[in-house]
Amino acid sequence: MPAASAFVCAYALLIAGELGRNARAEERARRFAAWLCLLHAGFFAARAFLGPTFGLTAPSPESAMSMWAAIIAFETIVFSAGLSILIAAALRDREALADRRRALTDALTGTGNRHAFEMQARTLIERSDRGEPRPMLLVMDIDRFKAVNDRRGHAAGDRLLAVVASLARACLIDKELFWRIGGDEFVALLRGSAVVRAPLIVEAIRSEVKRAQPRDCDDISVAVTIGLASARAGQSLAEVLAEADAALYAGKNRGRDCAVIAGPLRAEIATIAVGAAAYDCAAVVNG
Repeated sequence: MPAASAFVCAYALLIAGELGRNARAEERARRFAAWLCLLHAGFFAARAFLGPTFGLTAPSPESAMSMWAAIIAFETIVFSAGLSILIAAALRDREALADRRRALTDALTGTGNRHAFEMQARTLIERSDRGEPRPMLLVMDIDRFKAVNDRRGHAAGDRLLAVVASLARACLIDKELFWRIGGDEFVALLRGSAVVRAPLIVEAIRSEVKRAQPRDCDDISVAVTIGLASARAGQSLAEVLAEADAALYAGKNRGRDCAVIAGPLRAEIATIAVGAAAYDCAAVVNG
């Protein structure tokens, strides 16, 4: 029955497309299930279009139909058993990915957590030693965050963390990563032409946070202090983070609500016109 075979073929193709759509590289079982559905579709396509020509070569139509029935029964059993096993494995893969994502995500802000930062940032900084563009670390701390917790309560502090994280992420491009590494401290890893864009990103984050002023903090001036450092050849993640942290605390000591550039990066940014223009404002200092 060519029509029935064509229907089964079309249905299997739809299932294969659904399984294959947006399948992650880690979801191997799901991708195998999609391929199995494609093979199932191919089998019934062959029966629908080639069966009438090549399948009825037995001495009688009855024996030919019996032959096709045996082949279809065998193929269907293999397909059903294989698909059941692969779907069960795909569900386990999806649960494992969800668990891994939860383990790498800060539940309060939805950003990556410190564990994710140490895994992902270390990999990207090591790649820069192999000729890729040098990344920059932007370390950000909310000014007077303890005052928000003390005056408005920890719930208000939690809401402020979520707001600041959302505003900061919106100032980054898609390929740039952002993490909350503890308390009210956040880190972004700037890539590509980061030296050119860093001053603009800093000013965008600072201005967006100051403009937001959440309702819970009406009597507290919400601002952030930022430290910037660039990964140099041979540096470890810990060394780059230490430089950015030192720049951050230098900004805290200078009155907060500013950005401080770690020493080796100052001259590089100073030679870039757009960077120099963005850093003319009094709130941003080189240190």
